[in-house]
Amino acid sequence: MNRHPFLHKRHAGGYAALASALIIATLLSVTVFATGNDAYLARFDTIDHVDHLQAKNLAISCVYAAAYALAVDHAYTVPPTGTTVFVGSPTQSCRIEHIDTVGATKLIYTSAQTHAATAHLAGVVTIPSPISLPQLVSWKEMNAPYGNPEVLVPVLTKHP
Repeated sequence: MNRHPFLHKRHAGGYAALASALIIATLLSVTVFATGNDAYLARFDTIDHVDHLQAKNLAISCVYAAAYALAVDHAYTVPPTGTTVFVGSPTQSCRIEHIDTVGATKLIYTSAQTHAATAHLAGVVTIPSPISLPQLVSWKEMNAPYGNPEVLVPVLTKHP
């Protein structure tokens, strides 16, 4: 009499359980890898967004610097190479690229760069009379710097 019947019979139940375990482990590993990779890449998207906001804020500060220069001298002009304005520290700067005059309205074009992010802004300042201070009416972020053929006339919106 044979006391170990499992030695002579083949059972497929163990193979199916092993194959199922391998498939489930593979699916879980792929899911964990994909989730971890998305979180890792989302970090870089956040860093890029913060860099862009910092560049935009620096460019806005240049609009204010140009408005101040216009308050001191209504005939203020920017050299053809632009003017660099340092904001807070020597490592943070923006550029006043150009100022266009249309009657009592001045269009101020500025730019700033932080790390890999660059922002280009156009600000509108009005000077109602020769003895009044400039008033910042609006600004708009542009997709290209001043002087680029893609930039014709910025569509300006009210600032907050």
